[in-house]
Amino acid sequence: MPTLTRGQKIPLDTSLTHLQAAFALQAPGLTLDFSCFGIDANGKLSDDRYFVFYNQKEAPQAAVRLVGDSSFELDLDRLPASIQKLVFVITVDGNGEMQQVNSGSFTLGTSGSEVARFEFKGSDFGREKAVMIAEIYRRDGWRLAAVGQGFDGGLSALLKHFGGEEVEEAPATPTPAAPPKVSLDKDKELQAKLERSAPQLVNLSKTLAVSLDKKGLKETVARVALVLDASGSMTQQYRSGHVQGVVDRIATLAMRLDDDGELDTWVFATRHEKLASVTLNNVQGYIKELLKRSSKQAIVRELAGSNNEPPVMREILDFYRDSSLPALVVFISDGGIKAQQEIKDILTEASNHPIFWQFIGLGGANYGVLKNLDTMEGRTVDNANFFQIDDWRSVSDSELYDRLLNEFPQWLQEARRAGILR
Repeated sequence: MPTLTRGQKIPLDTSLTHLQAAFALQAPGLTLDFSCFGIDANGKLSDDRYFVFYNQKEAPQAAVRLVGDSSFELDLDRLPASIQKLVFVITVDGNGEMQQVNSGSFTLGTSGSEVARFEFKGSDFGREKAVMIAEIYRRDGWRLAAVGQGFDGGLSALLKHFGGEEVEEAPATPTPAAPPKVSLDKDKELQAKLERSAPQLVNLSKTLAVSLDKKGLKETVARVALVLDASGSMTQQYRSGHVQGVVDRIATLAMRLDDDGELDTWVFATRHEKLASVTLNNVQGYIKELLKRSSKQAIVRELAGSNNEPPVMREILDFYRDSSLPALVVFISDGGIKAQQEIKDILTEASNHPIFWQFIGLGGANYGVLKNLDTMEGRTVDNANFFQIDDWRSVSDSELYDRLLNEFPQWLQEARRAGILR
């Protein structure tokens, strides 16, 4: 039975569909409530029947049931496909804060035996009145994540976070909230710039705007970096135009998130190099220009032909180590990862700095440590994610942006709470 640390994630055995999730806390003087949110693919409580708490103790088909005050019975097979995640929450009712908890645990079990445990204490929190303790979520089956993320505003703040509403006895007629002016201006401003200088990216920017809205990132300002594998096995990806397609999509993201509108870019093989940033002025034909430096033996002759990830990762860590803004690093690889422990060490050190690593496998194999990021221990926060695309042409722009931004919002929240982001 593993005891999880905050940020750790583990896969659940496919046979484990009938489970019990239970809280146990020592919290004298506090009145605590326990709830479970059934969340959709957009991170929202789109069906409030799957919000299970003291006033609604059972979800449809008994997929989630509150038993007593602090335990839940789960039948994962009965959850509809629209429910992508179960979030287990503690809230303080009335006076008090989570830092007053002496000790606590969340356990997941079946048939009287524990599957996993997450232990916490009041010193892990501050003045929060609500804490998301754990999540069970879909990814190639079901997985469990130890979260431990707090909210100052209690249950109401969590409901707003998930897009739900707290029912009042005599609700006033709500005034529709005006769309955030800054975001609308930034979207329109970017589209206007693209129409003038890079019209081939206009539709990408519109698709991106939808994904940013879904992920709650419309107001986010961040630096964006792209790291391109230029080892010999990537040759066809460069010549086919797939790598230019990557540049187009990530550059559009950088132009929207980063106020300077530039995409910091590195290329690596045996050696590595920081290239000129991708901008509106050079995005078209960026890879064609790079390939002027190719040879029969290498995509970029000065870098040689095999892949060596740690040196470029180390340079990127040093580059963003003291950044005042969060940095989203999109790292493209076609596999053949060998330096497993060195990559782990760099990611562990980087977890104390404002950097999130989004690794994307492009048509390759043998990704090694990258496929096990969810279970990597020892990091301050979960600061990395990986997904694989076998055929670049088979993935829509909407799906790409949704997957690319899937874990970045949660990292932002965890990094702020840990004091990593200013």
